[in-house]
Amino acid sequence: MGIDKDIAAVRRFNRQYVRHVGVVDGKSLPKGYSLAELHVMHAIAHQPAITAKELAALLLLDHGYLSRILAGFSKRRFLKRTRSVKDKRQMHLELTNLGKSQFSEIEAFANEHIGQMLEPMTSLKRASLIKSMNTISSVLREDPSAPIIFRQLKLGDAGWIIHRHGAMIAPEFGWNEKFEALCAQIMADFVNQYQPEWERSFIVERNGDILGSLFLVRQDADTAKLRLLYVEQAARGMGLATKLLEKSIQFARSKHYKRVSLFTTSNNTGARRIYEKLGFVLAKEEPSEMFGEVLVGETWVLEL
Repeated sequence: MGIDKDIAAVRRFNRQYVRHVGVVDGKSLPKGYSLAELHVMHAIAHQPAITAKELAALLLLDHGYLSRILAGFSKRRFLKRTRSVKDKRQMHLELTNLGKSQFSEIEAFANEHIGQMLEPMTSLKRASLIKSMNTISSVLREDPSAPIIFRQLKLGDAGWIIHRHGAMIAPEFGWNEKFEALCAQIMADFVNQYQPEWERSFIVERNGDILGSLFLVRQDADTAKLRLLYVEQAARGMGLATKLLEKSIQFARSKHYKRVSLFTTSNNTGARRIYEKLGFVLAKEEPSEMFGEVLVGETWVLEL
């Protein structure tokens, strides 16, 4: 049922978007050009010496359809073909001077059309629109081979991490807004009372997107405490929670802490399995009312 709703939402967005930018009535397209032709011309203009094979793969176009488009460009004297030195079977594609001139006119037309769409919007609405478009682009071009980076907290991260705990973690366990408030307090305390010599933030990201976080704070001279461990649902199964914990444990050892502790609830079964695997031991459990429910709070400790 969930996937059906998602499919409907995507199709609804597609219909609204193409109507809004003028694809349906053709107002966004220069006269005499199809959308596919414009994509092909844009790709050739920005990637000189591209081959037809590379172009088809880039734009996900049928080779026969692409050949007809390229033949049309050649007939209009927009296209120049040069045989590849490395592979005589391949031809490099470039726009002729006439083709470049035509492409400049098309770009000016497109910029004017989009400018007319954006101009009535407030700067706040434009910023929101562009941010949402960037998010869609980032998700669709997700590259599993892109490097995963572990770094420290930077400006803008704190609000996002609090938001994700409220928007993702709380609903996952059925908790109320008090959980988000607690996360905000923990984050505020970390930022305001940060001791860089003894404490450390661990943010994991890929393609500029935050996938998870963990914070190590100084409880006392012997004990470091772990806070706000989370991993995005889409990034689970990649071992990121384990890696975040391992990095925090390594840091605690380097600072000669004697132990690392953390707090969780008994219904957080996935995290508890990871803690046990890494050598944490359940040291204390206590039922209490938290986040709108009666939960069993647990303190886990790893002796270093």
